[in-house]
Amino acid sequence: MVTISNAVLSIGEVEGHPGERSLHVVYHLSCAPSDPAVGRTLVESVVVHAVDEHDAPALPRRVPIAEVRAAVTISAGTEHRSVRTIVQRTDLDVEQDWWSSSQSGEPNPIAEWLDHIAADVALHDEGELVAQATTPTVTGSWGALGPD
Repeated sequence: MVTISNAVLSIGEVEGHPGERSLHVVYHLSCAPSDPAVGRTLVESVVVHAVDEHDAPALPRRVPIAEVRAAVTISAGTEHRSVRTIVQRTDLDVEQDWWSSSQSGEPNPIAEWLDHIAADVALHDEGELVAQATTPTVTGSWGALGPD
């Protein structure tokens, strides 16, 4: 049986590129030596997306922030996998929320930043799901409200 464990997402700055952010997902891919998947090449899919923590009146964007696909040949034992992609900082500044109102009580849209993000990791064999995991949610500000 192929399993995914210890999946973690981190978001960081890209040195020398203040307008970019690095999305980095690491996980352990394990497979028993007797598993028929050993030696097979599977499709690895990592999808980074907003998470609805029900802390804002607006729903998070449904479109993923980033999607990375790669071919992975399964080996017996446990392998440490690492997937990294770069996104524009503005990709983390795309939500809208209704946080304020006009003097007449009408809602005024202001920016709501993607402050809760997770990644789904999946392995497929000829279109069939073999293993999947979701990273814990990472919370912070990486866009215009970020610390830099």
